[in-house]
Amino acid sequence: MGLPRDWSKAVEAAGYRLLGASQEETAKAVGFSRRTIQKWESEDWWDKARAEGHALYTQNVANYARRTVLNAVRDGDAKIALTILERLDETFAPNAIKVEATSYKVAFPEMDQELDE
Repeated sequence: MGLPRDWSKAVEAAGYRLLGASQEETAKAVGFSRRTIQKWESEDWWDKARAEGHALYTQNVANYARRTVLNAVRDGDAKIALTILERLDETFAPNAIKVEATSYKVAFPEMDQELDE
């Protein structure tokens, strides 16, 4: 079978499945039967639909996150505003903290001796 007539619905269905929706929930959301969703999932093109669905939902989630941040800044959320400033302009960034790591070697002479034998 080739690609479905409504590729955008297949991509949408794949996105719902990636988000954890059941076949039944996905079918209701996209307006097809559970059996159609089940059939689609067995098709060669399903992986392509999943990849496009993943990209679509990732983009949508990022857009919602941007909108939420923008609304928080507009509402006067100082913590979010400062975090954004720190990331956009290094003059607002906090001073870097230098951490030194030291390694220790623990000796077990008895084990070394056993390995040599």
